[in-house]
Amino acid sequence: MLRREPEEPWRMGPGPLAGALIDSAQVQVRVLDHLLGVRADPDRIVDGTPDASVLAEHGLTLDSAVGMMRGPVGSEDRRRFRFELGDVASFQIRSPFIRSSSGMGFRKKPGSDATWEAIDPPEGVGALRQQEITNMVLKMADLQAAAIGQLVPEVARASLGLDTPEVEVALTLKGGETLRMSVGRRMTMPGGSVGRMAIVSGRLRIIELRDTDVSKFRKDPTIKWFDPAK
Repeated sequence: MLRREPEEPWRMGPGPLAGALIDSAQVQVRVLDHLLGVRADPDRIVDGTPDASVLAEHGLTLDSAVGMMRGPVGSEDRRRFRFELGDVASFQIRSPFIRSSSGMGFRKKPGSDATWEAIDPPEGVGALRQQEITNMVLKMADLQAAAIGQLVPEVARASLGLDTPEVEVALTLKGGETLRMSVGRRMTMPGGSVGRMAIVSGRLRIIELRDTDVSKFRKDPTIKWFDPAK
């Protein structure tokens, strides 16, 4: 097994030579270029949206099928969204820490590009922490994938926690476009790291996010986003 961390060289995986450096150029030529050159033959596709029983006939599981769809990520492909802070009009977020099933919403105050207000906030939570909300939007603007794969069939989404996402964010731009992100549960990835799978609007591929990148969206709003003393 070969593995590497983002921006790091390839190394040997678990085993007697664990951690040994590998010639990245050879990995690219002998492995990755071949994988990128694989093309589907429409006359030989068994099933474009297989269920568990179809995968089993070919010796595969949902987890292994998803693992096969993971691939290398170039630096130019890592960033998931393209917008600036000034482009944002409002956003809605739902997570386990928000009691309302519909989540919680925030919007720019009329006439301001820098001041936020909560939409129907809970009673008694205090003043909105402006920088916390700005930081959350900036995190989404700079969100980068640890790995990218294809959009998995519906049957595989439950194994990734994407049938009932743990975190959902909908960000609306001033032009009316809405950007969405659905994040699954925390899990151990095929390479051994801990992260989460996610689906991002406008990108017809599943992506892997580091758990630390998702933590910004998993906050108790009454503690992190509001100041009860004000």
